Amino acid sequence: MKGLILLVAVLTLVTFTSGVMAQQTSATKPAAPPPAAPEKARAAPAAPEKAKVAKEEKFIGKVSSMNVASKTVVVKNPEAEKTFTVGDKTKISRDGKEMALVDLKQGMNVSVSSRMEAGKAMATAIAVHSPNPKPTAEATPKRTVVRPAETPAE
Repeated sequence: MKGLILLVAVLTLVTFTSGVMAQQTSATKPAAPPPAAPEKARAAPAAPEKAKVAKEEKFIGKVSSMNVASKTVVVKNPEAEKTFTVGDKTKISRDGKEMALVDLKQGMNVSVSSRMEAGKAMATAIAVHSPNPKPTAEATPKRTVVRPAETPAE
């Protein structure tokens, strides 16, 4: 038992000592100055960074409100509420047919595909879905139980 405790203590000591030594060796080395760049390389402008492609997200809910003047639509579901900006390239459709922003009404079921642009959620597509019909008592067929006929005793 004493040997196991001693072994754990030695391994712990070695671990901490090697960490401290690794930090000291990198801190004691002087930093080398960067190599001088040729004149042509200094004069060349930096290459522009590639534009990051915004990830497209999908949000499903009901239209809570909309503002045609500011071209925004607020969609709400049980988990969250999001505001989307509608642009000129946003496609709004219902059952495969295009429709205008003014045709969207409060309470419509929609799925919105969007991307983040300039800190705003820009809608790329809005699809209006018909609500699922609720089953009624008339639409539900009544079940009839058919029992085998009893045979008379002989």
